Amino acid sequence: MAGRARFKLFVTLVVGCIVLSLTPGGHAMGAQQVPVEGNDRLFEVTMPSPAMQRDMKFRILLPRGYADSNERYPVLYLLHGVGDDETTWTRLTDVEGLTEPLDLIVVMPDSGKNENAGWYSDWFNGGAFGPPRYESHHIGELIGYVEANYRALADRSQRLIAGHSMGGFGAMSYAARHPDLFVAAASFSGAVDTMIAEPSSWVAFQGLSFRGTPTTRVWGDQVQQEVIWRTHNPTDLVTNLRGVKLSAVSGDGTPGPGDAPQGAAAPAATEAGIRAMNGRFHAALEAANIPHNYREYSPGIHDWPYAQRNLQDALPMLMSALGTPAPTEFTYRTAEKLFSLYGWNFEVNRQVMEFMEIAVTSGPVLTLKGSGKVQVTTPSLFEPGSEVSVSIGPKRSGEPEKRTADSEGRIQFEFVLGPSNTQQEFTAASDAEKLSRGASYFRIAEVRFAQLQTTQSSGSPALAETGAGGLVTVIGVILLAVGARVLMLQRWRRA
Repeated sequence: MAGRARFKLFVTLVVGCIVLSLTPGGHAMGAQQVPVEGNDRLFEVTMPSPAMQRDMKFRILLPRGYADSNERYPVLYLLHGVGDDETTWTRLTDVEGLTEPLDLIVVMPDSGKNENAGWYSDWFNGGAFGPPRYESHHIGELIGYVEANYRALADRSQRLIAGHSMGGFGAMSYAARHPDLFVAAASFSGAVDTMIAEPSSWVAFQGLSFRGTPTTRVWGDQVQQEVIWRTHNPTDLVTNLRGVKLSAVSGDGTPGPGDAPQGAAAPAATEAGIRAMNGRFHAALEAANIPHNYREYSPGIHDWPYAQRNLQDALPMLMSALGTPAPTEFTYRTAEKLFSLYGWNFEVNRQVMEFMEIAVTSGPVLTLKGSGKVQVTTPSLFEPGSEVSVSIGPKRSGEPEKRTADSEGRIQFEFVLGPSNTQQEFTAASDAEKLSRGASYFRIAEVRFAQLQTTQSSGSPALAETGAGGLVTVIGVILLAVGARVLMLQRWRRA
């Protein structure tokens, strides 16, 4: 997704919920919901999409008894593969039967098919970008629509995502790029490492583009625009997945007893390649010490009966993740210039596309590695209207600056991380620039925060780390003031 859309996600969701809630019947103006014949739980919905500049469809499977209750439910976003659409999960699997006993809404969006398979991304389009913008649609529009028009629990701890094939890629890519939106992710025979054997894989992708493999339209040339490929590739983003409950499974490409021999050759070859991708994804998760479930099974080819079994196996794990709180510490890497997560907003002003790495640890302490100027807006960490000291620099060497928290307890500040690099990352020119600049190619900054409070005894500012201690002090002062007021009233009445 373009960084611009990601940065404005929170505003999009809030405004979308307000606008959509005001439209007739609870659905957005121009949207249409049609029941699927023979099923009282399944509906096909058409909604307008500014991101796609056309109407988009999705199927929604409601829990049994939804119409007769006022309950709110968690949501599973279930993604399809390259030759499929929003109807495939309900046509080729028994997703209805598998979810019958669950208090769960299942949303199955469209992401293009065959030579127009969208790969759950905003397309590069030769550098012009613009539609199709599948990620902006799914993340910035669809989630808000579902949570405004259905009784869906609007919280990270109640959102799940899973998918088969290209949808397995989408599930892990979305979870890695937006870990603050999903509590768990599952990939079934997913293409979770699109950079495998590059640049040889690029030749294969080009040759099979008629079947839906990513072309230059999606992320550009794999060699010239490698940074765009990598900033969407789950294997390159595994450290972002810490705190998300994960499962990835794939077959070995061996046809099973129920697979027709005459039609199994292509699915078998595809699954063998998918297994290699999953092996690399698993190794990257292991190296980063990210907890996850991983399984290779035999026999198993790239076909929908296996996808149904994989969904059935994954549902207990997905449901068990519901309610898990978001991590208070995290790391994140991205090549986008505008992005937000866990309430933090970042805007990076630099000349080229390259990765930036971020870590938030207790305190909180914010650490950034990259180049260019960075503008940061914090989550609601401070008392509204309070003064906050911001120390920027390696090992607290920077001069503290003062900022005033807004009405939501957030502050905004900016600083120069380092001179902007001039060559796009993962190119021969950037390699040469990195060699010439050495350790100064990427700069590291550490940002620490402290809330300035006024003590009642001295009336002078006192520096205090934000946290429970400050809150206890404030509560104590309030209780003392209330007690004094009560005592005065009692004496006045006696008099």
